[in-house]
Amino acid sequence: MKRWSVVAVVSAFTAVAALAVAGPAGGTFAGHNGRIVFEHFTSSSPSQITSVTPRGRHARVLTDYKRGAVAPDVSPGGGRIAFTLIGSRRVPDKVISMRIGGANAHALTHGCTGRCLGDGEPAWSPDGRQIVFNRAFAPIVNDNADHVDLMIMNRNGTHLRTLIHDTGNSKRDFEAGGWTWSPDGTQLAATFQDLKTRGSALYTVELDSLDIHRITPWRLNAGNPDYSPDGRRIVFNSAWEGQTHSSLYTISPEGTSMRRLNHPRSRYTFAPKFSPSGNQIVYVVAGRHTTIHLARRTIGGAVRKRVTRDTLRGLNPSWATRP
Repeated sequence: MKRWSVVAVVSAFTAVAALAVAGPAGGTFAGHNGRIVFEHFTSSSPSQITSVTPRGRHARVLTDYKRGAVAPDVSPGGGRIAFTLIGSRRVPDKVISMRIGGANAHALTHGCTGRCLGDGEPAWSPDGRQIVFNRAFAPIVNDNADHVDLMIMNRNGTHLRTLIHDTGNSKRDFEAGGWTWSPDGTQLAATFQDLKTRGSALYTVELDSLDIHRITPWRLNAGNPDYSPDGRRIVFNSAWEGQTHSSLYTISPEGTSMRRLNHPRSRYTFAPKFSPSGNQIVYVVAGRHTTIHLARRTIGGAVRKRVTRDTLRGLNPSWATRP
């Protein structure tokens, strides 16, 4: 099972390639651009959920957990954040919900027992009534769980049920993660990794039938999808496991009209998320001579701005709508 945070490995450049591995997805919802929520980390302390303005100002650290908080996803309307609270050997990871300012934090998942390793990677539905997340099960073999179920629950943690059992064992022996909803709520997209070849591709899942469709070529090793607020495009990065320097792309949900957005050369650019306005994306930048940071750009690339500075390292952004 992939750990949903990469904090433990970011202190050395040899781990930069691994940063592109397990960026949680979630979704971006239409509206006015609000604050950017992300994991802030240092080499000596665990990740905490933090937010800044789109210009990188007025940073607010929203959590203070001993073992760290990761994988934030902001609800439609920008009122709440769901995230993964990292557990321990005795206490599994949990999905937590809190207000956008950090108050009223409480656990949504409590039923992870027995062979269950933990719950994580929450993603809000477009109407804000439901949350999907991954639940992983032991034993762990070659850094992968025995199997991973896609779970769904109401926003308050009730009516918990399995949506897709054993996402890691289809015809190609997959493990799927980083789920994100289409704006109309009829479809999910995720990163599917072939556990034999270690390659990855984006797949969509129709919620009425649970039929899956691959939309990116295996050669890209695509990952970290996010739907545009109008549902017409999906943004993602190549080289999901750091096979080479990762680039940003967009593609239609049908798998057509793929477009490359950048050519980073000596850098890794990954974990992209659309802005609520739909005309920008925020993403992570890393490299041998580059401190890990968040950046934003217009889809056409005319405007490119750094969001976080060296003292505020960021991963796994989620762009909130302004309440």
